[in-house]
Order: sequence, then C-alpha cells, then structure tokens
Amino acid sequence: MSPDIWMWRANSSGMYTVASGYRNCESLLGPDRKVTREVWNNCAPPKVKFFGWLAWLGKLKTFSYLQRIGILDEAANILKWWGVQWVMPNSVEGLLQWWSFCKMKKLEKVMWKAVPMAVLWSIWKHRNDCIFNGAQPNLEDLCEVVKVRIASWVKSSPAKVEFSINDIVFNLQQVHYCLRQGSWA
Repeated sequence: MSPDIWMWRANSSGMYTVASGYRNCESLLGPDRKVTREVWNNCAPPKVKFFGWLAWLGKLKTFSYLQRIGILDEAANILKWWGVQWVMPNSVEGLLQWWSFCKMKKLEKVMWKAVPMAVLWSIWKHRNDCIFNGAQPNLEDLCEVVKVRIASWVKSSPAKVEFSINDIVFNLQQVHYCLRQGSWA
C-alpha cells in the first residue's frame, strides 16, 4: 500500500503556488470577473466606463437599438475597420465577454479594449440625439464618430501610442501591422 500524498490539482506539477491558487480562484469566479475587468480597465473616460457597466448589467436599453440600426450585425463597419468577422452575440454581456477573451499585443489591446465602450457610448449618444433632437439615424457617421473616439481615448491614455489620431482612424490596418511587428518605435 502506498502512502497518501498531498497533490494540488490546479497546477500541473502538483505543487501549490500562490499564482496557481490565484488562477484557480479567478477561474471559479467565471467569465464575469474578466468582463468586469474589461469594462473598468480600458482607456475610456470614467463616465463611459460607468455607462458600460450599466449596459453590461442590463440597466440600459442599448441592445435593442444596436440591433435595430444594424451596428451589431455581421456587416458592421466598426468590425470591418478592425478586419474582424464574427457572429453577433445576443446581449451586451455576450458582446463584452467575446471582446474580453481576444488575445493581442499590449498596445493593440489598448485600442481593442476601447472599441466596445466607444460603440456603446456613441450609440447611446446618437440614440438620444435621434429621440430628443429629431436627428436621423446615420450608421456611416456613427461609425466615424466611434473611430475618432477610440483614437482620441487611446492617444490620451497613459499608453505610449506613437500613431496620430488620423493614423488610427484612417490607416488602422497599417497601425495593426506595425504593432504586430513591433516596429512602432
């Protein structure tokens, strides 16, 4: 008969480490923990982060408007701008969860994390303009506003982004290429 031994199954070595304990605890919290981190840890202004948090909790009527004007369908210009194809999630929570699990290099991630907040905030502002000021929904103008917001937020963030707002808005594919190659400095 072999003696009993202690084995930590959350680590492939079987040995307990603080890092493996932390990872194990975080995994038990589920995807909500990661989404919460993505909502609050990005370069959007604080009021936009708060707005994103409310949208994630389902406290705002954003999703029905997103669908109605077509911003979240497969042909959305914002996602084309990023060179991404996707299947539309069925909720703001689904959108934020999908967004939070994408892997990228550090500076590219700074821009990427701003996209859902900029989209939600811009749509909310545009929706209010349509409802309260009689403006007409304009998807092309809305997409341009989102791009400029993302670029402005990224440029005003602590991240050292060497590209101009104009480069980010109009030449994002080249910016992506430079970021992936590490040739931005």
